[in-house]
Amino acid sequence: MEKDLPFLKIQIVTTTDTIRSKFDILEEFRKDLQNTYGISVNLNETIDGHSLTIQFSSKNLYLTAYERDMSIYTCILENVNSGYLDLEDYFKEATLIQKPKQENSFTFDKNYIVLKYTSNWKDPMRRNYQLTTRVDKLFGIQSAIEEVEDGFLKFYRRREDFEDSKLDNLSRKGWEKWFQLKGISLNSRFALQFFEIVEKRKLLKD
Repeated sequence: MEKDLPFLKIQIVTTTDTIRSKFDILEEFRKDLQNTYGISVNLNETIDGHSLTIQFSSKNLYLTAYERDMSIYTCILENVNSGYLDLEDYFKEATLIQKPKQENSFTFDKNYIVLKYTSNWKDPMRRNYQLTTRVDKLFGIQSAIEEVEDGFLKFYRRREDFEDSKLDNLSRKGWEKWFQLKGISLNSRFALQFFEIVEKRKLLKD
């Protein structure tokens, strides 16, 4: 048995959701995580409130969880930078999202939800978040990351930004749902080019 096995704890710091309780949000999130990663996720109640906990059975399993989507995000970034994926096309076709006025316009107030991710191994988390939040900003997803001593805080401005984060981004169905949340037709130029790229590189599992 490996020593100092990685763990992950997820808590809701604040939320403006007036319909669902923190418990309900976490329970839905727990199911999404289990379906996406195929690992056991526990919903616990402590003096600090409810939290999700994942105890990884090996360091390799933890690395796999945080590195599984790095290739597809790197691919997206490369094709945006090369101009093959045109962000102007994306924002013209998106009916449910607006182009950000400036890259650094996000502030940390008035968020739909703020989550705290606590772990005893932050490096894989940091590498993943640095890449994925960079891509999120390009596509007008209003989220941000702040590193703290024992983990990271994740800020999601709108509910749809949080829902985005729960989709399986190695699944074609997950990306189809992602486009639908933006109001983009799956037959649009941007969506067709996107799936052409990721399927050519065999980055999706289905």
